[in-house]
Amino acid sequence: MKWSMGLLLTLLGFQMAIVPPETVDSSQVETKKETVTTNVSASTTESSASKESEEISDATASSNVIEPDGTETTDANNLPRAQRKLPEIKSTAPLQSPLTAAQKAQINALPAVNEAQLNRNLYARSSTTMTTEQQKIVTEVKRHLNKPYRWGAAGPNDFDCSGLVQYAYLKSLNIPLQRVTYQQEKQGTEVARSSAKGQNLNLKAGDLLFYGPRNATTHVALYIGDGLAIHAPYPGQRVSAFAIQYFYPDFARRIIKDELPVIKNGTSITIKSGALSYSDGSWIQSADRNRAYTITGYKKITEKWGSRKIYAVKESKKWLYELDVQPQTSSYGLLGNGTIFSLKSTAGSYQSGGKITANDKKSAFVIDSVRYIPKKFGSIRAYRAKGSNRWYYECDVTRQVSSYSQLGIGTVFSLKKTAGSYQSGGKITANDKKSAFVIDSVRYIPKKFGSIRAYRAKGSNRWYYECDVTRQTSSFKELKVGTKVVTTSRATHYQTGGKITSGDKNKVHQIERMRLIPKRGIHMRIYKMKGSSRWYYEGDVALQTSSFKALKKGQRLNVKTSARSYQSGGWILKSDYKKTFTIKNVRDIRKKYGSIRAYQVNGSNKWYYEADVKGK
Repeated sequence: MKWSMGLLLTLLGFQMAIVPPETVDSSQVETKKETVTTNVSASTTESSASKESEEISDATASSNVIEPDGTETTDANNLPRAQRKLPEIKSTAPLQSPLTAAQKAQINALPAVNEAQLNRNLYARSSTTMTTEQQKIVTEVKRHLNKPYRWGAAGPNDFDCSGLVQYAYLKSLNIPLQRVTYQQEKQGTEVARSSAKGQNLNLKAGDLLFYGPRNATTHVALYIGDGLAIHAPYPGQRVSAFAIQYFYPDFARRIIKDELPVIKNGTSITIKSGALSYSDGSWIQSADRNRAYTITGYKKITEKWGSRKIYAVKESKKWLYELDVQPQTSSYGLLGNGTIFSLKSTAGSYQSGGKITANDKKSAFVIDSVRYIPKKFGSIRAYRAKGSNRWYYECDVTRQVSSYSQLGIGTVFSLKKTAGSYQSGGKITANDKKSAFVIDSVRYIPKKFGSIRAYRAKGSNRWYYECDVTRQTSSFKELKVGTKVVTTSRATHYQTGGKITSGDKNKVHQIERMRLIPKRGIHMRIYKMKGSSRWYYEGDVALQTSSFKALKKGQRLNVKTSARSYQSGGWILKSDYKKTFTIKNVRDIRKKYGSIRAYQVNGSNKWYYEADVKGK
């Protein structure tokens, strides 16, 4: 009896030392006295319980707990599983503030939870499937439903509220928690709850729900998902489930680490400075830390060094632990190959080394390669200019876009009336505005007058802004010098002036020269004929083509029996069908009967259509 009273006084003294006076009223003190007396009288019996009952006690490991002296202990949950150790067993637990009368009244009024609700495997309002760890903790705490409450008990046959939480975490996940609520409330990470009671959008299975003021909490429950929690209420009651909307916590803490989100393929990453090895065990070299990598895939692994995933990268065959990678983000959009860019006036140095030249700042470039770099000057990418081995930081480049479509080499163009100056310098001449040109070179320029390109005319060293040129197209195919043509029946005037004569319309011409003109109507080319100073619009001449092979002077031929008339006039004599002739002269004619040539033979002044003869 003396021993019991001494222990009682000792426990009461310890109790009063740890409970802030302002949180305890006279009714609470009375309740404590009664409870402690009951627990002390039962202590001898409980000490001889099964070996399993000795597995839970005051945890010697902490999860980043701030102690009264300001020191911070190691969070055992941050350790790899293999390094986590069960704490040593202590036979008694420190006491804590009991539930208030109002909290007890709330608990007594809680609606019963049926078995169907308990067996649901989703925490509905987040619509996310439980992780393996969440399933383990929920399964474990459900095993203890209906077991009696006993102040200071930590299982396995009876529990107080914090003892139930501690036991469930250690048994299911080997995570040691501190023993009482005001210690547990400092473990894990804070969970931001919804402002509206009854809504648990931010809660996940395994979260700890706390009741009462911080640093003096009176109760803890374990959230199991679907708006439900399990707790050991108070003496005289049993472990039970309840809907938290009827007994909403004051705050919550998360012990189970959230699954890190998957890093998307194509993301640029660097290796963290604290990373030691690749997943195959080989050491990460210092040079590897000065590079950037691109994620190409991932796979899940059994947790190692706190990582549950490893990532593959494009630049290496090694796999990286998820906790060793650091995604890189940039405020600059990715520019693809072929993008035109110029340099900002603030650009200082090439990413590949050296100071940027003044000439480069006056030029524009085309990207032909992109590479990722460890973030510098806000850049995670560098771009190489086509035809160069220099790389530029993305923060130093300006993408150039134009409302003008690029014109290719060989494109015909003329100048707009508004064109003022050459891009290469100087005022555009009046003669140039009356002419047309062919592009023989394209270059990119820092944007000016809305132009990001300049074009050089064939046979000239002058460059024109793209905004000053007009592309010229024609439905007529360009005819080569030496081609034979005739004037079309619709032709009316020469390009050089004057009306086309009827003699010209019946004559075959040979093109001697061609030149481009600013488009007029349907014409953008003119042709000069051999032996003439006149120029013809391209639409006024027609190419002469024939399906007959040309015969040469001196070649022998026969007249076909189907032939009816000479090209020079008159009906063909029947005697001509039986003779063989030698070609004396060849002349071009305006196409008739499919013929564009006529042949004169020896001993005659008659001419035959090429369609009426056959060579021998």
